[in-house]
Amino acid sequence: MAPPLFTVTETFKPVREAKAALANPGAPAPRPKTAIVDPETTAATEPAVLPPLGYAPAKPEAPSPDAASPFAAVVKLPGTPMIELTRPPPAARSTCGVSLANLGVMAIALAPVDDGDCGIAAPVAVASLDTQAILLSTEATLECETAERLATWMHDTVQGTARATLGAPVTGLRVAASYACRSRNGLPDALLSEHAKGRAIDISAFRVGDRWVEVESGWAQGGDDASFLKAVRQSACGPFKTVLGPGADNYHSDHFHLDLAERRNGRTYCR
Repeated sequence: MAPPLFTVTETFKPVREAKAALANPGAPAPRPKTAIVDPETTAATEPAVLPPLGYAPAKPEAPSPDAASPFAAVVKLPGTPMIELTRPPPAARSTCGVSLANLGVMAIALAPVDDGDCGIAAPVAVASLDTQAILLSTEATLECETAERLATWMHDTVQGTARATLGAPVTGLRVAASYACRSRNGLPDALLSEHAKGRAIDISAFRVGDRWVEVESGWAQGGDDASFLKAVRQSACGPFKTVLGPGADNYHSDHFHLDLAERRNGRTYCR
């Protein structure tokens, strides 16, 4: 039999001890025993008081240029003394700003986009990648995970391919489309596009060194530019779930379409 969780105290034991003390005044008084607490009973009657949840207070330091970062915000916990805490702003998910900054992405958190069936809960406007080494022709409004995937793919794969094939790094992207509230290919009866969720980006050209390699003309001309574009397109299949470009259909002859559409078993669709 398992030992009891706590000991039952004898109800009249203190009375007997008092009588014994009167009968023998010289005897030492019995040492009080530490009360044994039943955790289940105590938990039911005296709930534990837990500290409020929140971000760890930032260590005081001298003001710096980073203090004006768009990913810094002051948070006040209700019912507690006012403490300055730093975290990504409400418009971005809790780790978005930190993750993008670690990837060298220059982006600004935007207010949530709610446009009927379209929208982005935590949008960011991306201006550059790879610590400003890769400038975007126009800011791309994307869902945070898509921005992370783009930055990682460009840094880990595309830059190496550009150097190996064309002898120079990528210095710019020509953005053909990012967030847009529309159906696939703009067709009235088609399903909602991943662009309508901020989970897609269209790239029509890569600036390599000091010149542009356009998807449409570079693909058709052949040579090193075509080899670079074909390698880039193939490497995008995996990091992105949908990859479309020249030859896929008439809608994607002049750009690469990259998105994070969710499919059964994590399958990809690359054409």
